Amino acid sequence: MMQRIGAWLFVMLAAATVVAAQQTARDATPPRPGTASIEGTLVAIDSGRPVRRARVSLSSVGGGAVGQSVTTDDLGGFLFKDLPAGSYNLAASKPGYLDSIYGQRRPGTGRPGTPIQLTDGQHLEKLTFQLARGGAIMGTVVDEQGEPVFGQQVRVYRYTRQSGERTLQSAGSDTTDDRGQYRIPVLLPGEYIVSMFPRESPSDAAVQELKIAAESMAASARAGADEQMLVRLKEDIARARDIKADETSDSYAPVYYPGTTQASGAQSIMIEVGQERAGVDLQQQLVRTSKISGVVSAPADGGPGAVAGTTILLVDTDQIIPGVTSRTAHPGPDGQFTVSGVPPGHYMVIARSAPLMSRTIEGPTADSPAVKVSSTSGPMQYWAMSELIADGRNVSDLALVLQKGMSVSGAVKTDASGGQTFDLARVRLTLTPVGALANAQFPQIFGTADTAGRFALSGVMPGKYKIAVAGPPAAWTMKSAIFGGRDVLDFPLEVKPSEDQGGGVITLTTHPGTLSGMLQDPSGQPTAAYTIIVFPLDERLWAPPARRIMSTRPSTDGRYSFSGLAPGEYRLVAVTDVEPGQWYDPAFLRELGGVSLPITLGDGERRVQDLRVK
Repeated sequence: MMQRIGAWLFVMLAAATVVAAQQTARDATPPRPGTASIEGTLVAIDSGRPVRRARVSLSSVGGGAVGQSVTTDDLGGFLFKDLPAGSYNLAASKPGYLDSIYGQRRPGTGRPGTPIQLTDGQHLEKLTFQLARGGAIMGTVVDEQGEPVFGQQVRVYRYTRQSGERTLQSAGSDTTDDRGQYRIPVLLPGEYIVSMFPRESPSDAAVQELKIAAESMAASARAGADEQMLVRLKEDIARARDIKADETSDSYAPVYYPGTTQASGAQSIMIEVGQERAGVDLQQQLVRTSKISGVVSAPADGGPGAVAGTTILLVDTDQIIPGVTSRTAHPGPDGQFTVSGVPPGHYMVIARSAPLMSRTIEGPTADSPAVKVSSTSGPMQYWAMSELIADGRNVSDLALVLQKGMSVSGAVKTDASGGQTFDLARVRLTLTPVGALANAQFPQIFGTADTAGRFALSGVMPGKYKIAVAGPPAAWTMKSAIFGGRDVLDFPLEVKPSEDQGGGVITLTTHPGTLSGMLQDPSGQPTAAYTIIVFPLDERLWAPPARRIMSTRPSTDGRYSFSGLAPGEYRLVAVTDVEPGQWYDPAFLRELGGVSLPITLGDGERRVQDLRVK
């Protein structure tokens, strides 16, 4: 649940006079030995007892020369001595505890802590540093009859934000013991879902048992068993085949806490620092599964070879865990395919061909008698897609007709006043799937530009993509990528069936918009104890990939800098105690709006804006 604004420390910003930074010569005199020290005790945040044999590390803020680590003694004590004056971060870690930074409001979150300021000769004593245990989720797994299940793996996933997109990341797992119990420890504070995926269905287990029995009886037959034994062997083999070939059967389905087989219906669990959540119990669920059969056929202009190497994927459209594909299959030479054991749900059935492979043979030559063979892969040439609702009944007539992928084409240009300054044929382009295709782990699509900057990426399936370039000299960055009047650096490129995306213009620049300045405390002195966030005023630009939302920590002299900002209206704010990625949360940004400073940035403008904490 989103905390209210009062639970955060937001820092009001005021525009300060912009002054030119003056360069100072480095003092060539070797630094004097340090005379300051830090002495303290590491204690558990829940019990207050000393934490012994933990690692405590000290580092200069901004990556200075000082970096030390010590191990706490039996009383949790630690000591750093001979320190020069300066600002330091103190961190601690121990197995079973969350990695913590001194002064963090929520240990283990990666949020900034409170730097320790030392003057020459200062002896900071009796400092208390608290270390928090990780959270834990525990419970019991039982089968459909209520009996404990041994050896069932249970996984937890934590919600995070990446480039503005709310997604799940694997956060830990455990396997149930003979009592059916599991415990997943050392969890960061956050929001989790709990799941378990079946190891095998009852029919799979029965088939395996029959196969073992058949192998045993076969060995007996070879040893001279009678005719009756051989008859039993044949009957058992036939029975195993019948079970495996059932059009429908009962099978264990994936289960998500509190007991749903649909991932979209999973209930999230909030874990605070050190909190142990017991009673997160799961029960295996038998469901009637389906056998999906059909045929993949080649397009009219593709020939029968188009079916070769095709993969069938059944993607659960309700799946919220990235990378989990429900079922896969490979059609035979005649295009026929079968997918068994499909639990009830809403699926997207996708057929995609393997990338075409080409081989190049070089040599032998007079200079080199060796023959060089190189292979390259081309784009995915064919695809088909259909929706399917599995409800426990078999489907025997699913037809997938392959068609050629779409193309994404255009030109790369530069906005340099002196014209082209590097070979555009060096530009390499990448289309990366986002959304449903990314969850199904679809591959990236690559291409290159020619000397005039023209490019064409073929074999693109319907879906949403982000585009990126590589190859230009380091000074060049992407300024915009316009397709159909939209900048796909701000909004994903959407490729629709039978519609090529042509006429795109990707502009590279050596003069991206920049925003820099100095963060000052109320007395006007530089400060680095905050995270500075810049975000666009237009809420439509908060959606993934959210390239206009940026964050940074000032250096020890209080200076900060943002580069690659597109022209537009922005808000600028400094905050403390912010979790990494939290600045992509729309609710968080809305609450920041009223305490942030408005900034307008022109095309390629290099704006300097000093800020002062009130």
